[in-house]
Amino acid sequence: MKIYSEKKSDHKKRINILGITIYKKENKNNFVKRKYLAGILKTKRNRQYYKVYLFGIQIYKKVYNFNLFNGFENLHNQISLLEDDIINKMSYINQRLITASVWNEKAFSKWKGYYRGKEIVLIGAGPTVNYFEPINDAIYVGCNRAFLLNNVNFDFLFSIDKVGINKYYDEFFAYKKDSCIKFIGDQNLGKDFQIPETKIPFENVYRYITYAGMESISRFNMDISSTPLHNAASVSLQALQFILYTQPKRVYIVGIDCTAGSKKYFKSDGKEFDNSLRNEDAHKLDEININLYKEIKAFAETYYPDTEIISINPVGLKGIFKDVYTDSYKKHNEGQ
Repeated sequence: MKIYSEKKSDHKKRINILGITIYKKENKNNFVKRKYLAGILKTKRNRQYYKVYLFGIQIYKKVYNFNLFNGFENLHNQISLLEDDIINKMSYINQRLITASVWNEKAFSKWKGYYRGKEIVLIGAGPTVNYFEPINDAIYVGCNRAFLLNNVNFDFLFSIDKVGINKYYDEFFAYKKDSCIKFIGDQNLGKDFQIPETKIPFENVYRYITYAGMESISRFNMDISSTPLHNAASVSLQALQFILYTQPKRVYIVGIDCTAGSKKYFKSDGKEFDNSLRNEDAHKLDEININLYKEIKAFAETYYPDTEIISINPVGLKGIFKDVYTDSYKKHNEGQ
């Protein structure tokens, strides 16, 4: 059985999810009839009236007065377009939720509670990562170009936005390909964002789904194996959702500086990655990410109160988690 199917003609349209008709539209005898969710909700419209039925019972009726209402045809078209937009959005959301339940289960389910009692280090590509002093016996999770660090052996890598690794596809996926697991997000925002399927090998690489395009549904969820991860301007937030899911004793946040607005990135290779072609406001994205870190802190305190979160040499995240500054950072930034 197909998860999703759609049939469309000049006068009819039908969308099925797992064999259930979630939407049916029919134009017949000057009537437009729509059925939602296997007919639980129905609408019927022509140029005289508009009716809504719930479980077969009429719950709403509007009669149009042609003598008083000029431009009815325009309203008629606007209503039709609005209804089409709603059902298209519903179909998109249903598709993403179903795909998430399959992809994310495969990617994440085995890691639930896997690192209880352990310490995990989350590393981004911000410049303060240069002052990080490695922690022995920790699990390491890296974001995008953090894998270029030569003093850390990563166990997991996360990437979702092509601008983060598009110049390093081969190196990223070749990094410890037999032992380091890569999680590649799908946000379905077009070619300027999407990491192409043709760049992704099959060894130890898993796709996952985010809430891109349907953000109003949720922010953060406890079970990432069956629901999308929250989509943000920093993949580090998705990596942190995964880390919390593993229930470690302690999390260290490193190099998550939220300073993209000043174009500050870790540059071990002498390069910066460029997102200027997308006309994004990097300062605004920094602000959004900082606020989301405040939200995920509240989420963690509710669902994972036994996990301590420590921010190493924080810049944009200062004052959110427990702040710790290394001696090398303090020496270099003394008086600033």
